Amino acid sequence: MLSAVAIVAVASAVGFAGYRYLKQAMPARSTLTQPVRLLGSTEVYFRVPGPSGRMDMVGVSARSLGLAGKSSSAIGRAFPDWAIDTATPGGVMMVPRKGHDPIYLGLESGYVTIFLGRPGRGLVDEITGIPAASLMAQDRQRLSQGVGVKSLTDAWTLLEGLSG
Repeated sequence: MLSAVAIVAVASAVGFAGYRYLKQAMPARSTLTQPVRLLGSTEVYFRVPGPSGRMDMVGVSARSLGLAGKSSSAIGRAFPDWAIDTATPGGVMMVPRKGHDPIYLGLESGYVTIFLGRPGRGLVDEITGIPAASLMAQDRQRLSQGVGVKSLTDAWTLLEGLSG
């Protein structure tokens, strides 16, 4: 009986810690009437539809995007398939624009790659282990242009067809 209580207490603490992390990681909601100046430490979060319909967040610093010192509107120009949901000097939350494919499959460094945004302009989310040389010519051609999908689940489904 005591071990069951301990397990419930630990599970509750882990669940609470995860929620606290999410609350700390997400920027406070702001009105976007005035652009926000991005600091080098400003985190830019991309909310992407993940497996089972949940939303995953991918975060990267404004410095690594080359946007430190610029206004938050520069992010909108850099990622046209994404919209700014919230913006503070500490963090910017990006969400997919309605009617746009926020995730693309393309080629990077000789491998099939998942991008947040368009290949060449977007953020590399993951370089897969699928070499471009192993693909059929028409698949390589499509991926060199970039193939847009609505979610990470759709991306992985398409990848399974390529590697199978």
